[in-house]
Amino acid sequence: MVVAPLTFNTLNAWAHGLAGTYPITTLCAALGARTPSVAVPFANHDLAGHPAWPGSLAVLRGAGVKVVDPQDGSTSTLEPVASGTGYRVSEAFEWEWVLRQFV
Repeated sequence: MVVAPLTFNTLNAWAHGLAGTYPITTLCAALGARTPSVAVPFANHDLAGHPAWPGSLAVLRGAGVKVVDPQDGSTSTLEPVASGTGYRVSEAFEWEWVLRQFV
């Protein structure tokens, strides 16, 4: 399963099992079933600075979700997206970064 882009709201709901909508319920069920999953979080500095952000990332990573930085494909680091640069980041995004997580 691939979740891209993964918004701040969806990341936190998924990590904490807040299955209030069908899409989040599907993500939560996949996590519980240990379905191989890759997430591409996409949040600006303010949202990534919220105290829930690192904890939610840790929960997902601990459950086996591979996290890919949308700016460079890194799986070891994740940098917030600078405000106003989302279009540029999405244009430069390489789907290969996600696909290689399944091999």
